[in-house]
Amino acid sequence: MLAGCETMITTSPREAWSVLQSTHFDVVVSDVMMPEISGPELYARCFAHSPELARRFIFASADPVLAQREIERTAQALGVTPCPPLLAKPTSRSALMSAVATVAHGAAHESGTYVLRLAEDVSSR
Repeated sequence: MLAGCETMITTSPREAWSVLQSTHFDVVVSDVMMPEISGPELYARCFAHSPELARRFIFASADPVLAQREIERTAQALGVTPCPPLLAKPTSRSALMSAVATVAHGAAHESGTYVLRLAEDVSSR
């Protein structure tokens, strides 16, 4: 759990897509490589559904070079600049919290919002 954040965690990209369509989130932290739906594919679906939600993504990957290419390719196809931030896994809690704070700062703040984390925890313990 992230200190100071109300979080919702799912390991299923399909479940995440369902939740993202009906619940407000300030920040979405998504793994890039996931079964069924990749992080960039989920991002593209979110962009089509709500461009504002797509601006709230943070990606994480154990292979940041490949992941960055995939994220840039997806963002370019959508006409989105800048690309969502990417964290290399594992990452420190402080780096994760810094990225969350930066993205959340640009999002509209409402009481009772969530951070949705997908796949495995991206922070080191």
